[in-house]
Amino acid sequence: MKILLIAGHGNGDPGACACGLKEADLTREVAAALLPKLKAYADVDLFDTSKNMYSYLKNGGVCNFANYDYVFEIHFNAAAADTAGNGKTTGAEILIHTTESGASVEEAILSNIAALGFKNRGVKRRSDLRNMNVCKKNYGVSYALIEVCFIDDRDDVNLYQQKKAEVIDAIVNGIASGFGLAKTETAAAGFKDAKGHYAEAAINDLFKMGIVNGDGNGNFRPDDNIKRGDVAIMVRNAIRYITGK
Repeated sequence: MKILLIAGHGNGDPGACACGLKEADLTREVAAALLPKLKAYADVDLFDTSKNMYSYLKNGGVCNFANYDYVFEIHFNAAAADTAGNGKTTGAEILIHTTESGASVEEAILSNIAALGFKNRGVKRRSDLRNMNVCKKNYGVSYALIEVCFIDDRDDVNLYQQKKAEVIDAIVNGIASGFGLAKTETAAAGFKDAKGHYAEAAINDLFKMGIVNGDGNGNFRPDDNIKRGDVAIMVRNAIRYITGK
């Protein structure tokens, strides 16, 4: 299975701002954390976080969504107007297209997030979102947009900051269970030709972080010469992992 992650807003658009936070920063934080964990179950790409997918498509940019089986866009909601906190979370929701046949994956994600203390606002169907419309109408690929929680609800923000890692796991596990995905052989056992190699632990750690990949056949080929282009890709992936950008 191939999945595309999209961090909402960015490229000059901060998104919603409240409680000392910017939505665009949070979406990139979540995307960077999701990437290596989802890679244990599927082939995953992260859309260039220096860009804003909405403005990119609006201004004539093209994303070949046909390359993917599932697109997952990350946002944080606003309009709770509760920056002081009232002891209750406003919660998480996921938007899918009105033509989507089912929502079992998204329901699984929200159920996991709700178990952490966030209100489950449910799966909602929309037909007025540009990115989703381009993907679903033009390519027929399932597209989900998660509103992780409300950036202008102090209770949501505090809970997210406290349970950030658990939120990431909740999303990953929801996608994996919803699609019936098992961990890949490489993710579970490491690269076949790296076993016993002096760099085995480092190679496997970098793979889990999404910084390096194998040859597609369960091998890493650790003693092969490396090309400058491959170095550039690894440096870029490392920067994305560290900064979420």
